[in-house]
Amino acid sequence: MKRKPNRSAGIMLLLAVLLLSVLAGCGRDGGQNTDGNTTGMDTPAISDTGNGETPPPEDGGDEAQHDPAPPEGYTVTVGSVEELLEAIGPHVGIIIEPGYYNLSEYVEDVWAQEGESWNERHPYVQLWDCYDGVEVMIRRVDGLSIFSDNENLTEIVADTRYGQVLTFEDCHDLTLFGLTMGHTETGDCAGNVLDFYNCRDIHLSAMDLYGCGVYGIGCYDGTGEMYVYSSTIRDCSYGALNILDGNGRFEFHDCTLTGSEGYDLYEKSPWSELAFYKCVFGDNETSYYMFLEDVYTEDCVWSENYIYPEYGYDEEPVF
Repeated sequence: MKRKPNRSAGIMLLLAVLLLSVLAGCGRDGGQNTDGNTTGMDTPAISDTGNGETPPPEDGGDEAQHDPAPPEGYTVTVGSVEELLEAIGPHVGIIIEPGYYNLSEYVEDVWAQEGESWNERHPYVQLWDCYDGVEVMIRRVDGLSIFSDNENLTEIVADTRYGQVLTFEDCHDLTLFGLTMGHTETGDCAGNVLDFYNCRDIHLSAMDLYGCGVYGIGCYDGTGEMYVYSSTIRDCSYGALNILDGNGRFEFHDCTLTGSEGYDLYEKSPWSELAFYKCVFGDNETSYYMFLEDVYTEDCVWSENYIYPEYGYDEEPVF
């Protein structure tokens, strides 16, 4: 007796062949990649724009950066300079109550009484004796956020004209929001408002930085990935920005740079890019940034009272 063909086995074999064909086609050009893996695609480098200009950001409209919120982890509310300095540490969100905070009045008294013993007890905050006072350095801190309510004035100042209001060193993932910061004394000085040394992933929003600091923001020793939103840098005895040895992007969105003497300094490096979006520039700031070839600008407002840069030429040799 002949055995009847097994129709079920035949159907299963046919389905298996079809399934293998479909799987073999996945991942080819035109196929759907359901796991989001794009390693087979050529991704251009950030500076690969074809015209030598600094490119715009891939996501310049990130509204979350304009109005950041304190981290969901550990947060503390402070109401004095002492409480502020004691709260600083890794992955801490600090909310500062509205008020006027003079760093010098506190740290100079502490330095006179305790000196280096205070530094030994505070690994993340160091006090440094400068020419005419004491300055504060925050170091080796990742994930630090300092916030005000952005509705009532929260001002942090320093009396020393030769020290920074705040210096950050070897810090990553920093957020400052809604703070007014500057020096109490006007005139010649050697201290910036904010200094960053070897820091990365810096987010500044709704800030008001003013002189007499030499510069509003100084960035050095490989600092990069700085994003500044809706902030003002004004009335500094030299300029708004001093960026040297940068490593990464420096972006300014909806910011105002005005009232400084116009001695800004951006030292272009193969690893740094500076860009301004919808920013407003004063007279001296326009004279510098409007003609700087290594800077990308988009939808900015420039002063009409600028000084066209004078380009010198070598004199013809005399024989």
